[in-house]
Amino acid sequence: MNEAKIADRVAKSVIAASLSVPIFTEGRAQKRLQKWIPFIELALRDKHIWNVDFKKLKEGINRAFEDSREEINKYYRKNHSDEPSVEEWQSMTNEERANWHSIWRPHSETPFEIRGLKKFLRGLKKYNGPMKREFDKWANAWLTYQDAIASLKPYIEKGRKPDPNKPVKERYEAPRTSTGGVRMIREALKKVVAGQGKQLSDRFTESYMRAAQTFLEKRQETDSPYKFFKADPEGRAVVDRMVEETTGSESYPRAIKVYQLKSDAEATARKFADGVVKDMVERYLVKNTNKIGSVVERKGGLEKIEVKHGRLKGWGFSGEMVCHFSDGTQFTVRNKAVYHYNYRGADYVQFPTTFHQVVWPDGKKSAMLSEKQMNEEWAKA
Repeated sequence: MNEAKIADRVAKSVIAASLSVPIFTEGRAQKRLQKWIPFIELALRDKHIWNVDFKKLKEGINRAFEDSREEINKYYRKNHSDEPSVEEWQSMTNEERANWHSIWRPHSETPFEIRGLKKFLRGLKKYNGPMKREFDKWANAWLTYQDAIASLKPYIEKGRKPDPNKPVKERYEAPRTSTGGVRMIREALKKVVAGQGKQLSDRFTESYMRAAQTFLEKRQETDSPYKFFKADPEGRAVVDRMVEETTGSESYPRAIKVYQLKSDAEATARKFADGVVKDMVERYLVKNTNKIGSVVERKGGLEKIEVKHGRLKGWGFSGEMVCHFSDGTQFTVRNKAVYHYNYRGADYVQFPTTFHQVVWPDGKKSAMLSEKQMNEEWAKA
């Protein structure tokens, strides 16, 4: 084992051994730390922690620190209650005043970070009162938790934490398609979306204009686009560019806001809509080219692609086309671009693709096959 690994192991063992409940940490704060200490030690040992657990860990320790700091403030006020009168304060020298505040100011403004705690400890050096030992011990104990958090950062794994009680479902990924296969399928898909972009952009533009009118008609006097569309990030982003705040009457209180449509509001809505549709179409082409192209290339012998239709559907579009092969086999592929909103109001698009009316080399027909079956079974038959 090299020296760097030895030093790393020693540092972690020291941190793990030093983790304990600091003084002035009681009640729920104590329970939080007692819960997280074994978790920190395990994560340091395994050199791994999921990002979601790391966030919970930091939040739990931060809350415990806030509770502990409140306790230390109470302790200070209890033992430092004889405040000087106005006359006494005015008669003090600057040095005497600084001595009075030397212990109060640092801990009342100490953030839970290494820089803040070290500043607090530097402030203690100027104080020689009876409480110095307790405060010094308190700050150093919390510095150990900061060191532990810093040591865990290189071992954070981002992504969704697996559920141990839920079976892992493997997601099939089709093999990559060659340049020739990409070009052939992409040209057919372009026929599916031809002419739909303009109509879909019109729908989005009208929707954005209605959103702006709704904001102007139904907003409260103090509402801004951010507040009115708090659960709709897309509506907030576009309406914020379509309206402008006016000064209104001088009799209006400052909290009251007055808005009106900008002169180029419709052009702004159109530009925003064009961007959304352009992104949707391009992602539709890329995703379906890979899905269909891998099957076509594995099978070989493609004679023609018959585009059945391409039509608008809600806030997206759908298409259908039939792939014919030289050995008499064929399949129908149906695909969509479906515009959604998640529970937080953020927009996203899904691109479901399914294979239907599949004809095998021996004449057998399947009503529907999965993407994996098309690649691993039908294309090799």
